[in-house]
Amino acid sequence: MRRLLGQCPLWVPSAILVAAHQHRTGRAAAVAREATDAAASDAGMPPRSWSLESVVAVAVMFGAHMIEQAKLLSRRDAMPIYISRGRFTSDAVKGMLAKPENREEAVAKLFESVGGRLIGWYLTFGHHDWLVIAEFPDEKAAASAILAAAAGGSLSEIETTVAMTAKDAHATFVSAGKAAKGFRSAGRS
Repeated sequence: MRRLLGQCPLWVPSAILVAAHQHRTGRAAAVAREATDAAASDAGMPPRSWSLESVVAVAVMFGAHMIEQAKLLSRRDAMPIYISRGRFTSDAVKGMLAKPENREEAVAKLFESVGGRLIGWYLTFGHHDWLVIAEFPDEKAAASAILAAAAGGSLSEIETTVAMTAKDAHATFVSAGKAAKGFRSAGRS
């Protein structure tokens, strides 16, 4: 958690962090401690007076996942993002119960072998057992990694989609709006 909040000043101003802490602890904190907390936050460290509960509250409030997303979106050389999800076969589940393993490193190496980068691997509830977010230089690289993973026989019902940033989605809607003006739908005069 300390490492995670060490990133906060990159995307959350220290004044917001201090305000969130004051909200959790009440206004009784001394002015000197508030100044120390703000300085620690600006230095990339969580303030010493914060309890673990306060640290978790801020991480939840601002979405800890946004740290990685902010790093990714700020890169000029960002590649397209792909989201894949699927199921483990029953044999895969039996094998992982007998010998548990963290699949994140193996998946990361597979993606790197085709020029991609793993952003996150998650175990999920519901119809799908896992979800992977990654970036690849193009659809051929993404398909190569997915097919290689599927070839092992431990995965089934894999679905992959391209994800757009809000900025890219906006540009897409602008372009689609222009194209729609000149398009006649089927069955309409």
